[in-house]
Amino acid sequence: MHLKLKTVINSPRYNNKANVFSFVTPEEFGNYLKQMLSKMDEFDAEYLFINAWNEWAEGAYLEPDTKYRFDYLRVLLNSIENE
Repeated sequence: MHLKLKTVINSPRYNNKANVFSFVTPEEFGNYLKQMLSKMDEFDAEYLFINAWNEWAEGAYLEPDTKYRFDYLRVLLNSIENE
């Protein structure tokens, strides 16, 4: 099963002239994550891979930022702890 979240941020390359297009809020991320964690049980999967942790230039990261701060990481932690 594959999940792709759509976020594009190119500020690391363009600084103040950057474009930020974010289509996934931390709440939406949490909903997708819950779905994936439940699918893991359904498919007897042991691992859930999240790609990429720090590809800022590509908009694929899961670390604090200025918009949502630690919210994505909190959602991830809460989802894992409640699983």
